[in-house]
Parts: sequence; C-alpha cells; structure tokens
Amino acid sequence: MKVRSLVVLAILASLLSFAKFSHCENTGWATPDQYIHACYSDLPSLFEARGLSTNQWPYASADNSVEYPVLTGVVMYLTSFAANSPASYFNINIFFFILFFPVGLLCTSDTH
Repeated sequence: MKVRSLVVLAILASLLSFAKFSHCENTGWATPDQYIHACYSDLPSLFEARGLSTNQWPYASADNSVEYPVLTGVVMYLTSFAANSPASYFNINIFFFILFFPVGLLCTSDTH
C-alpha cells in the first residue's frame, strides 16, 4: 500500500508541475512572463540555442555546448529527433520526466 501511494503521489506531483508550465508554453516562454509565473525551463531555450533544433550533437561546439552531464546530453540529443519546436521538445522531455520520476522514487525508497 505504501509503494502504491508513493507512485500515485509522484504522478500527481508531476502532473501538477506540468500544468504549472502551461502558461509559459502558451506564451512561448516569453520574458518576463516565464519569471513572473515561475515557469522558466532550460528545455525550450536549449532546443534552439544549442543546435538541438537541427539535431546537432550537444557537445559538438567548443564554445556553445550544453553544460549538463553526458547522459543528460544524450537524452537531449535523442529527444531532439522527435521534436519540431521548443514546445514539442519540452513536452517530449516532460513525458519522460513524468514517466521516470516514480521509477526513480521506487528505486531509492526503502518501502519494497
């Protein structure tokens, strides 16, 4: 029962967090709105700025590579192939966050 409750709470928290970003998604993450509504995300910004919109390897540039660990960069790169805009890139990655948050929670909890 404890494990099921944790998974349900993790999914609900993820969905609420996703809903919080809807304002920014609807306005194209415009500044200062994204800061006023506390819905800034690196995902749409990096999609264009780091060449992910053209499926460029995130570490290809010596001066414009992503500052994230390599595994994160690989995921960013792979999901860029399914996206055609900053909003779709955000939604694809959020889907994986929502999917893997309960999995990570289960892997790190001692309620097995």
